[in-house]
Amino acid sequence: MREKFITFDVGTNFDDGILEFIKENDKEKRIKTLYGKAKDDGLSGGRNFMMESGFLLENLGGYVAKCKEAGVEFNYLINPLCMGQRETDPETASELRNVIHNIYDMGVRQFTVNSPLLVRYLKSTFKDVWVTLGLYAYPTTLQQVNLWVNWGVDEITLDLSFNRDFLLLEKLLTMYKDSGVSFRLIANNLCVKDCMLRLSHGNFVSHSSDKGLVMDYCLVNCTRNKIENPALFISSDWIRPEDIHYYEELCEKTGNYNFSIKLVDRTKSVEFIKRVMTAYLNRSYDGNLIDILNWNERKKMTDLKGRMPFKGAMNMNPDIMRLYGRVMCNPEIMIDNKKLDGFIEHFVNGSNCTDKICDTVALKCGSGCAENCGYCNAWAKKAVSYNQAEVDDWLKCATNLSLLLESGEFSGNPAVHMFKRAELKMKTNVSV
Repeated sequence: MREKFITFDVGTNFDDGILEFIKENDKEKRIKTLYGKAKDDGLSGGRNFMMESGFLLENLGGYVAKCKEAGVEFNYLINPLCMGQRETDPETASELRNVIHNIYDMGVRQFTVNSPLLVRYLKSTFKDVWVTLGLYAYPTTLQQVNLWVNWGVDEITLDLSFNRDFLLLEKLLTMYKDSGVSFRLIANNLCVKDCMLRLSHGNFVSHSSDKGLVMDYCLVNCTRNKIENPALFISSDWIRPEDIHYYEELCEKTGNYNFSIKLVDRTKSVEFIKRVMTAYLNRSYDGNLIDILNWNERKKMTDLKGRMPFKGAMNMNPDIMRLYGRVMCNPEIMIDNKKLDGFIEHFVNGSNCTDKICDTVALKCGSGCAENCGYCNAWAKKAVSYNQAEVDDWLKCATNLSLLLESGEFSGNPAVHMFKRAELKMKTNVSV
């Protein structure tokens, strides 16, 4: 008999404590998969190289065996938005395939990719491999989903725009009820709703995953947008632990249970990953919602203040890198999770955001916008709080950092090092 509850895919930093937690706390076997990537595999991925765990490929076989012992599968990530033509370049294509075969020989039978070529290669070469389409493929419509299904993927990570569009989800699950194709949503991301920078950011992350670039302009500006407009914290397409049952009810209604929830982020601490698993397994979280969302871990990022934040940044202006470290230490934002009880029902009952503009953003183009929507803004006033002085100080730093990046003046080359320490201190009013 098919189990009628949603399962979870969880990012791992390869710490054994995660597997021990699953053994002790997931008695109903709701965590079906752990996903991750070795730092030294030479393959592009979906996270900046500097943020990856230090896990080495030579240890993968042992970890896959531990996963099986714990009753979970392991899904290996080769999931950049762009691979720089490495799939087809004569000098790199064979090397790429050799690494994939090596990973397969270590016991991996699930892969997450976005490259159409790699989908076909994996499915034609290995008869027992499960292929998941990653988020960076950005399937936003039923038509795009159908094209990927026809292309041969086994599972699709749906675009975040699906998360709160229950009518579209119902159509999707009904259409593919008997197809064997699985679908999943990411529950705890904190991207700006319909962010215009997502393709640029995906490309940046894809190439920094193997080159170690660290000046993440898109992240700085998306974070600044949310802190300037708190409603964007609410309109971001997260799914609260308390609201998982609505998605289970949709599976029940359509009779399609090939559906799961992906929990991020694999670059976080063990404590964070355990906290996220606990919240979603228990269907409840008391406290600050942001503590289980993909947001900078404050204690970790505080260490970056006032020093060079990343090794390998020798070609960067050291003063600007210190400022970057300061900006990566986000101000403390409180989103009272229990004050959001009832928020999702607006969407469950048929409303969606496809033809709306968040009012805090619409004001920038004129206050008379007919498509203005204030729903999330009203909830933000109810649930979001912060220290205004701390936010103002952070925004000053983030704004100046954006201007420096936009001007191209982040090089460490003395010939273009135009901003001295004293000038930066005067501009940002922080110690650099």
